[in-house]
Amino acid sequence: MSVSSSGSQISINYNGQECDLEQMLDLVITGKGPEEPGIQSLINQIQYTLRNLVQCEDRGDTYQETVSLVDEITDMVDDISILFEDLKTVAVQVLGKPETPELKEWYAQHKLKRKEQKAKEKLENKASKVKVSKLDAVKE
Repeated sequence: MSVSSSGSQISINYNGQECDLEQMLDLVITGKGPEEPGIQSLINQIQYTLRNLVQCEDRGDTYQETVSLVDEITDMVDDISILFEDLKTVAVQVLGKPETPELKEWYAQHKLKRKEQKAKEKLENKASKVKVSKLDAVKE
């Protein structure tokens, strides 16, 4: 993956080490290999493992074998979540700090509004899931 030429000149802190942005993006998106997969590899592995999970009953897998696949999926989702958090952190590093008091105030207000909006969305999503589960219970 490549970013603009100015991206290769941006130095960021990633996992406690200074590296250029392009190098970091390559690590997060494509990974370092089987031992340290990136987002692309993890998505492919999750899809493959989910397909295996769906076939467990047809193959006659034991409950323990099925649980093992669920554990694998959970671990991969946890790993990919960490990588997505890394991308958020890097985006903030690239943004940098506001240069004027006015921008500093605007940015503080912006972050507060976003936090409130995210909290509202989370509550709405939770309420929506509760409605769906109640409707499913009524159907049964």
